Amino acid sequence: MLTRFAMIFFIVSLAALMMGLSNREKAQLCSAQSSELASSIASQVNQVLTSPVEDERKVFPLTASLASGKEEYSRYQIKLTNKPPVEGSTRGYILIEVRPLATTECRTTVPVYYDADLLGGITLAGAGGDDGPLVDEMGESIIFQPSTRSGEPSWFLTILKCKPKHVEFKTQLWIEDCRHENPAQCTNFIDPVIDGCCGWNWVDNFANPQGCKNA
Repeated sequence: MLTRFAMIFFIVSLAALMMGLSNREKAQLCSAQSSELASSIASQVNQVLTSPVEDERKVFPLTASLASGKEEYSRYQIKLTNKPPVEGSTRGYILIEVRPLATTECRTTVPVYYDADLLGGITLAGAGGDDGPLVDEMGESIIFQPSTRSGEPSWFLTILKCKPKHVEFKTQLWIEDCRHENPAQCTNFIDPVIDGCCGWNWVDNFANPQGCKNA
């Protein structure tokens, strides 16, 4: 009888150990994937910011889940927060955070720094312009939802940089949560707001560019 109990206890313990190792492996995989995604997005944003080209647009496709094999790790959000320079400094940064919806085990954050002397303004745009950014004590933020089960998911992260044709205005940056399946419908240079800021239409009216920030 004792031998049977010992065997059952051994089997249960072994199963619990294997399950624990499996969960740990999935958490580590999730951490690696979220870190890779955050770094990839940061790299794309940094490339646009530092590129010598005055007008540039990149569309970054988003996957519906992190391929970690467990639901609490696979469904995720991306949060971008603009943290302007503190008083006396010109160095601000955009914080990119990748976070699973049901756990904080494999949340990853990566900053992208910028010089406010060169960048006039950063605009965070919601889905199709309908959902505005969140504003709190941490700065202005926007949340991408590639894994949402209600409403339209975030299909792309769009990054657009342009230089206003008015000499008094600095370079402008837009980051958009694009919820169109067709990337051509994401924010682009023919958008009325962007064209009004960086196009030549303002010259006709001898007015300042519309939609530009000049922090």
